[in-house]
Amino acid sequence: EAFDRIRQLLQSDEQDVAYPTGQLVSQLAKMNAAAPFITDDSFAQLVIGKICSKESSLLVKREFTQVAKTIAQQHTDLLSSRAKAIIKAALGESTVNAHSQSKLGPELQNSTMAFAGSVDSGTIF
Repeated sequence: EAFDRIRQLLQSDEQDVAYPTGQLVSQLAKMNAAAPFITDDSFAQLVIGKICSKESSLLVKREFTQVAKTIAQQHTDLLSSRAKAIIKAALGESTVNAHSQSKLGPELQNSTMAFAGSVDSGTIF
């Protein structure tokens, strides 16, 4: 139930909600007990969505970039191959744009949309 509430918080575009939620998730991503939640494909989509969102501030994007890095480093063996690819693409793009306010490139947006579409359509990987 707590993780369902966190998912609800992740859907907010308000910085006052998104940033502290990112901090919470960043700490959870370091815990092995949270691995089943953190590595879930739909959760990965939410994290990447925060990194790629036009609505996310640079502060929020940085926090969720750290979340994605932690997930990739500590839980890579539990991620699906597609989730790994999406996280890798997001981390590559967020590193390139780390010092600017620019939006992420169309390649990442397209791969994220394809990922999101596959989750929304019910055919997860």
